[in-house]
Amino acid sequence: MALDTEIKAQLAQYLELLENDVVFAAHLDESENSQKVREFLDEIQGMSPKISLVDKSLTRTPSFMINQKGQADSGIEFAGLPLGHEFTSFILGLYNAAGPGQQIDDADKARAIAIDNAFSLKILISLSCTMCPDLVVAAQRLAALNDKVTAEVYDVNLFPDLRSKYKVMSVPCLVVNDSDVSFGRKNLSELLEHLSKI
Repeated sequence: MALDTEIKAQLAQYLELLENDVVFAAHLDESENSQKVREFLDEIQGMSPKISLVDKSLTRTPSFMINQKGQADSGIEFAGLPLGHEFTSFILGLYNAAGPGQQIDDADKARAIAIDNAFSLKILISLSCTMCPDLVVAAQRLAALNDKVTAEVYDVNLFPDLRSKYKVMSVPCLVVNDSDVSFGRKNLSELLEHLSKI
């Protein structure tokens, strides 16, 4: 698949800012959806010498993590193809994993780093959802700052079993530690507040 010129120009600006090398660790098979993800990752890998692609065993197919080379898993994972409204989330996930990462409020950063409990965040999204990226970006920023937090993003259209399991009536849907389910847009401050009550 070919990214259009405008999208590639937007991405190129961020790729120039990456401080560290990045690895796309992907779990793909021969399915059509996996091939689309592989083509997407291959194209982006070709835009920067700082990006490489490796195979990794993950829970869902297709899916991939964005890790800093030589470091432990970032906890930033996409299950599906991050296009539509999620392309910006993908770019920021890349930027946050590689550093320096997007600027955030000092108080939010301190709260994020201080989290001492393990939080597994699943964000169920639709590529056409305009409210989903705020929560995705917040969760991924949190995961990049604190290794006790993971942020997995799922396209519910590819994984209908998750839609049924968590009774997803609208997106974004946030599932914390596989039990606490909430709906609606959240920025980083709101996400931190939500987690503080769990």
